[in-house]
Order: sequence, then C-alpha cells, then structure tokens
Amino acid sequence: MVVTSVSPQAGDLPVRPGDVIVKVGDHSVTSPAEVTKSLHEAEKDGRKAVLLLVNRGGNESFVPLKLVKA
Repeated sequence: MVVTSVSPQAGDLPVRPGDVIVKVGDHSVTSPAEVTKSLHEAEKDGRKAVLLLVNRGGNESFVPLKLVKA
C-alpha cells in the first residue's frame, strides 16, 4: 500500500509519502483497508505499538508505530 500523504497532525509518524507499507505486524497488506484492519486488531489485542515493514526507495526496513487511542 503506497502512502500518498501524511497529515501534519500525525506528528512523528515513521512513514512519508512514497513509502510502501508491506506489512503491519505479521500481516501482509495491499490496501488502506487492510492496514486499518491490522492496526485495529493490534489495538484490540492491547498492543501499544506495532512494527511496519516499509519499502522506501527499494530498501525495506521495519519501523515502529505507536498506537494511541483517540
């Protein structure tokens, strides 16, 4: 799933436009709906953070994402 924009309210979000989110935790994702579903599942499981596998310019790396309840 390609990130097209990042809200200024997102603060220190570890992704930026052009990044491709490959996995959320251990779930492969290909759409915004799959990313959202995986994040909600992590929150439901009581996780405070999740690792994203991100492809940035052809290089893959894991980046942590804090989960904050709204």
